[in-house]
Amino acid sequence: MYLYILFIDEIRARVRARESTKEALPCLSISAKVTFITVKMTSPLTMSFICGIVEENHWRRQSVSQVEEIRHRENTDRERCAKIYKADELLQKGRFSLSITEQRIILYTISKIKPSDKVFQEYTLNLKKFCAVCGINQNDSYSAIKKIMVELRNKSWWILMDDPNHPGTECESLINWFSILRTNKNNGNVTIMFHPDMMPYLLELARQREEGHGYYTKYEFRYVLPMRSQYAIRLYELLKSYQKNNTTWWFKIDNLKHLLDCDTYTRYADFRLRVIEPAIKEINKYSDMHINYETEKEGKRINIIMFRMTEKTIDERIEAQKAGLTTLDGNIHYWDSDTLSDQVNCVVE
Repeated sequence: MYLYILFIDEIRARVRARESTKEALPCLSISAKVTFITVKMTSPLTMSFICGIVEENHWRRQSVSQVEEIRHRENTDRERCAKIYKADELLQKGRFSLSITEQRIILYTISKIKPSDKVFQEYTLNLKKFCAVCGINQNDSYSAIKKIMVELRNKSWWILMDDPNHPGTECESLINWFSILRTNKNNGNVTIMFHPDMMPYLLELARQREEGHGYYTKYEFRYVLPMRSQYAIRLYELLKSYQKNNTTWWFKIDNLKHLLDCDTYTRYADFRLRVIEPAIKEINKYSDMHINYETEKEGKRINIIMFRMTEKTIDERIEAQKAGLTTLDGNIHYWDSDTLSDQVNCVVE
């Protein structure tokens, strides 16, 4: 009697015990390449040979699965380590109100811009990868993010600029984020194109950094990804833009509220409790810098807030990355101090 053994890339049947191998082999499902080998079943040695082949293929399948998991983690980490570049003018003079997910979508898309791009391209984002990078629960994510995309497409932001019609004065100009937003439910992809009005703040900036000049702020995506306060990311970017040449920076309270688009907090106590404190707590926990602040009064009213900014040490940034990964992934999936140190060192350029 002869038995035909199928070698396939993936074995879906659970074949482990030798006594059940003879029954399980004919039930193996075929998913890819198939090779037929004829073995004459005349002795226990032959059966042992068959079992060894099947078991080896089973463990090989597990090894392939582990390799794929490692590659997935590496790709996710690589996207989290992407550098974000924004013009200082956008950060210091722009005024916009965006949810956490909206900010992540914009930042994730910015990370796709290449210095060689002459005009804005259509950037394709895969929602599954986007959710993995951002630590978003993927249940019903397509419908939820599609709804956010619709809202984002209709949003615009204000920037303070010199008035071309009245020299010596300033005006606010309204600018749209995107000109194209398309979603494909079949493959889970989103196609995005920035509005041409964004070119001076993103696209031309890419060429400037290649040439080694220009006024822009650079940071790593992973430092803002775990943040849950919409004001934390905005305040981090704002202070980061001033940190290049300063260790302290001050704002008038009303001006800072205007930049963060939270003028509704008329009382300083509410502004401190709802905006400043939660934002600083997350910046200190997750980012590459440490912030503290103090206030000054004009008369009886608190009118000025001064921030002190210090760069974190390597060890402190490793702890920040651990906290970020725990928040994003829900657990600590690897803590290789040498690897994390290498990643941190890459940031310090």
